[in-house]
Amino acid sequence: MAKFKSPVVTITALMCCITLVLSLSDSAQSITTTYFTCYFSSWKDIWQYPRLLFHIFGYTSWPALFNDLLIFLLVGTIAENKFQSKFVPMLMVIIVTAVATGLLHCVLDAGGNPISGLSPVITACFIVAALRNLNDMDLPVLFALIIYTVLTINSLLQGELNLAAFVPIIGGVLGSMFALMFK
Repeated sequence: MAKFKSPVVTITALMCCITLVLSLSDSAQSITTTYFTCYFSSWKDIWQYPRLLFHIFGYTSWPALFNDLLIFLLVGTIAENKFQSKFVPMLMVIIVTAVATGLLHCVLDAGGNPISGLSPVITACFIVAALRNLNDMDLPVLFALIIYTVLTINSLLQGELNLAAFVPIIGGVLGSMFALMFK
């Protein structure tokens, strides 16, 4: 019987796809902006708190989703396998990274650009995959991490410098903390 290698990464990817399919229907056009995009409305708003976590599932187009899923399914699977397929550490990486980036975004950029997508989780997975076992350093993962970092910094320099652009960097900091914490 085949062993299911990375359930957390697979379920997260499926949630992103389901969210995009739901948001593309005519009757639920604003589902992404209402429930799956992180922006500050009010701490009294009941949906403010779930959006801190759910923003990682929010996408508005198939190309954006496919680009992120391509990287996430490759790197996320490697990161989850670095935890020897233990369910809880990878789930913690995703949840804490999503909530922390959402919370920082709401506190520091209230009224600014909304954020959505897996970019902070992808960066956290890159760092976890590269640093989890320093003795068994995977050069392809390290090389991919360097390329991803250079592309992120390049996109920061090309566009507007706002907090939403720094979300992948926040994910990288959290990923390095998780890599050292679960060593």
